[in-house]
Amino acid sequence: MRWVFALLLAMMLVPGLSAAQDLVVEGRTERTTAEELYDRAFVKLASGDPDGAVRDLEMILLVYPADPIALKANAVLDIFYEEGPEVEQAKPGRRRGNEFPSGLARGELVVTQTLHGIALGIEMCIVIECDSGRSTISTLLVGAGAGLTFSLLVNREEGVYPGMASAMNSGTYWGAWQGLAGSMLLDLDEKETAGIMMGTQLLGLGTGYLIYNNLQPSSGDVSMATSTGLWAGLLTFFVHGATEFAASEKAIWASLLLASDAGLILGSVLTRHYPMSRGRSLIIDASGIAGSLVGLGVPVLIQGDSPSAPFVFTGGIVGMVSGLALATWATHENWDTPEELAGVRFGVQPLNEGLGDGALLTMGGAF
Repeated sequence: MRWVFALLLAMMLVPGLSAAQDLVVEGRTERTTAEELYDRAFVKLASGDPDGAVRDLEMILLVYPADPIALKANAVLDIFYEEGPEVEQAKPGRRRGNEFPSGLARGELVVTQTLHGIALGIEMCIVIECDSGRSTISTLLVGAGAGLTFSLLVNREEGVYPGMASAMNSGTYWGAWQGLAGSMLLDLDEKETAGIMMGTQLLGLGTGYLIYNNLQPSSGDVSMATSTGLWAGLLTFFVHGATEFAASEKAIWASLLLASDAGLILGSVLTRHYPMSRGRSLIIDASGIAGSLVGLGVPVLIQGDSPSAPFVFTGGIVGMVSGLALATWATHENWDTPEELAGVRFGVQPLNEGLGDGALLTMGGAF
């Protein structure tokens, strides 16, 4: 039963899926490309609308953070923020990296931390041995209220960034995992385990907040680091399964803890050299899950109701690695690059000084 609990907890580390958003631009509802937003920003700037130009440049970083044009937009915004005209959007601290505060990020933080508060209430009840329904419900309500209040008030003036929400939520999950695995290693009883997990969850939450404020990882960075740790831990579990769990229980818990932490650190380092969006990270995770299920299932289909454990878990290892590798390769070139709009495209370029008033209208498309 402990293994089931551990695996369920580990699966919670896979970040939630962010909703894709379509931009409504000048009466159109199709998705606007980063290039169109970039060109339109300069048209607005030349037309005396710096506020609109900054909004379009910021939108590039928000919707297309992995597009090569985002680097150009970022450089132009730096000029606005440091040397350019004073515009309402160019407030210090509004933009962090390629991210902006969003209601979705706040919502993710509120949901996760409210559930975290409920979990703390359950753990508190175990510690103090709630002996009645009234005391149990009261403790849960206090925990839920504390989590809800905290998540609504944190960074209230500036707003919650996607990376901040991901770092704090993932820190909470990792803290819970550290507490659980550590308690199993130390062979603690139920009350001691609950108390340790309360402390490590809160410590993980605080650590996630501090890491974000000092390093400012994006939500994609957090997803990549978290996923690497998760898959490292799951791979280690499958290896133990392939050896029929021959090691001692403490050795198994120790290896799972060390492998997942090492994977988390490795993933954090990789984000500095291989930026990844949250969407691509989720696609790779989904492929890894599918590959693992196929790898675990095929031996069962072959051997029937009494499959060999080494055969099953070896299949799981092959399926997991294959799924992760396939998705990583399939998305490495163009997953984060938006497709160009089909059909005719129009562009407007103001004439240079000395050529008179007016603008140059261009039309292009595939014919």
